[in-house]
Amino acid sequence: MLTVQGQLVMLLAVAGTVLSTLGYRIRYQRAWHLIGGIDCRLLRDPDGFGRWVGSVGLMLGSISFGAAALAYSRPDLNAILGTSYAGAVLAGTAVLAIGSLRYLF
Repeated sequence: MLTVQGQLVMLLAVAGTVLSTLGYRIRYQRAWHLIGGIDCRLLRDPDGFGRWVGSVGLMLGSISFGAAALAYSRPDLNAILGTSYAGAVLAGTAVLAIGSLRYLF
């Protein structure tokens, strides 16, 4: 059985794997069907939108891997790691939403 610390590291590593894989597939393999809620055929620049969403996915995956490494190497920082990680993910989501507007209209 994993300790709570091990579970945290594992969860962050799985999140990093999922986000990086999705980001890679969307950006480089043009798997736009993985983007939920948007029909890419109706966009002004679907190529640019796919590159943008994939890049943000790769960035969030990298942040998740960094948080997993930090949780593994410095368990004394768990109190601020959760808040910092949540803030980084929310900021990344805001950047994604605001940056996507240029491809919609």
